[in-house]
Amino acid sequence: MHAVLTAVWIALALGIAGFVAGATVAVSRAFRTWRTFRRTSRNVTRHLGDLAAKGEATEKKAVAATANSAKLAEAAASMQESLAELAVIRAAFSEATAGVGRVRGAVPRK
Repeated sequence: MHAVLTAVWIALALGIAGFVAGATVAVSRAFRTWRTFRRTSRNVTRHLGDLAAKGEATEKKAVAATANSAKLAEAAASMQESLAELAVIRAAFSEATAGVGRVRGAVPRK
């Protein structure tokens, strides 16, 4: 009977030791998982903040580009008007110089 009682106590001790070891591993892994979750959460939050800041900067650049595009369109329209005026002035100048060319053609050269 004494041998059976010793075997029961040994089995009970091994069972408790196994339970404690398993619980220790489970708690350790749970703690590691929690730390990883917190670190990942912090990183995601920080990167989302960076992404929001970059989005705002991109929006400002897009608004500036739109404003510059409007200015560019106005400048192009003004340039087209100036080119039309230049064409009129060139036509008038060629009419004025056509008579001079005929007079110069009549004058003898050395």
